[in-house]
Amino acid sequence: MAWAVAFQGGEAGAQLWLGVVMGAGPVLGLAMLIVSALRLAFTRRLRAAPLFGLLVGLIGGFPSLWLWGVGVVPYPGARFDSESAITVAWPFDRPGIVEQGGLGYDQNHNVTLPATRFALEVTPDPSFSLAAGAACPQVLAPVSGEVVEVRGDLPTYKQPKVDEHSLSERRDEVSFAAHGSWQARLGNRVTIRTRQPDGVVFVTIAHLARNSPQVIAGETITAGTPIGRCISPDVPVHLHAQLQSPFDVPFPMGTPVATMLDDGRQGPSLPTRGKRLAPLS
Repeated sequence: MAWAVAFQGGEAGAQLWLGVVMGAGPVLGLAMLIVSALRLAFTRRLRAAPLFGLLVGLIGGFPSLWLWGVGVVPYPGARFDSESAITVAWPFDRPGIVEQGGLGYDQNHNVTLPATRFALEVTPDPSFSLAAGAACPQVLAPVSGEVVEVRGDLPTYKQPKVDEHSLSERRDEVSFAAHGSWQARLGNRVTIRTRQPDGVVFVTIAHLARNSPQVIAGETITAGTPIGRCISPDVPVHLHAQLQSPFDVPFPMGTPVATMLDDGRQGPSLPTRGKRLAPLS
C-alpha cells in the first residue's frame, strides 16, 4: 500500500516513502531478519514462519544498503515530463559543470528523496581558478520571481566532492553549508516563487556561502540577479524545484518539478552528470 501511494506522489506518497521505505522499514526489516535467523539457528529446522520472516526482513531491510550506494531505488512518485518541467538559467556568469544531475543514482545522489528527485548540483568551471583569498563566483538567480526565503547564517561543513575528470567521489574537499536536520541540510539558501504556465513553482538555490545572500524576502528579482556566492569553486551549488512553499511543506517532502537547463544550442534538456554548460549570451 505504501509503495502504491508513493507511485502516486504528493505529500502522502512523500511521507510514506520517508517514513516507511527509508525509515521504519529498514529498522523493522533488520530486526525481523535477526530474530528469524536466530530462530532458525536455535531450532535447527526449516520452518515456514522463520523462513518467511527472513524473506520479509530481507525486503524490509534492503534500503539500509542504500547508505553504501548498493541497490539504490530513486523515489518513484515523480516521473520526468518535459511538458510540466521548469527551465532555469545557468546560475553562474561563467561556464561550468553539472556534478549531480539525471534520473539514476549513478548520476545524481539526490534522487532518493521526494523533493530533490530532479535536483541539480553545479559548479563553475575549475579552469577559472581563484587566487588565494579571492571570493568565490557569484550565484545568479536561475528564474524570475519573488524571494520568499533567505537563510545565510549557517556554518559550513565537509561534504563529498565529485572529481570533474573521473566523476568519482572524493571525500577530502572543503565544506558544505549544511548538517543536522533535513531542513538544515540545504544550508544557506534562497527560495524564489516563480509563476509558470502550469502554476506556481518554488525554486531553491542552496549550499551558498555563509553571510553571502544579497537579496531579502519579499523582493522581486529577475533571472540573472546576483543572490549570493558559492562556498568555493569545488563545492556544488544545489538547485531544486517543488510545487509547495517550503513553509507549508518542508524539505524533503515536497512534490518535485523536473528542472531543465538551456545550453543555448539544443534548447532545454534534463542535464546529466558531467555535462558542461555555459551562460546564455
